[in-house]
Amino acid sequence: MGNYPYVSGYVLNGGGELPAFPMRVACGHLAGSTLTGAALLEGLRDAAGVFYNNTHDRTCYNISQGVNPATSDDGELWSYQFCTEMFQPMSRDGVKDAFFEQQFDEASVVRASPSCAIVPPGRVSVSVCDTTHHPGL
Repeated sequence: MGNYPYVSGYVLNGGGELPAFPMRVACGHLAGSTLTGAALLEGLRDAAGVFYNNTHDRTCYNISQGVNPATSDDGELWSYQFCTEMFQPMSRDGVKDAFFEQQFDEASVVRASPSCAIVPPGRVSVSVCDTTHHPGL
């Protein structure tokens, strides 16, 4: 969605800029086939830093928050849309995919998304929108 071939502030809502092809830049920090131990952790830090430290002034990242207030707001709005319009039950079986087994658990998804607590999946109602955080809804 934001892996543009030029420098862009789109994904950061103008609150910073990502380099051209930011995914390539991030993956470049993990490109060494012999990365282990501390070098692997440093590569992971630097890969995450392409997004979380786009200003190059942070020494610590809080990955449970957005990079700036606007990206945090976007996350809340996407969460609301996910719960009201795009709720997608997905599971993995560990056989027909490349992931470990994990059965779908709607209750866990709802607990993990604050917007789903406001508007449970499948129950779209503008009257119960979180107008405190999103007065335009």
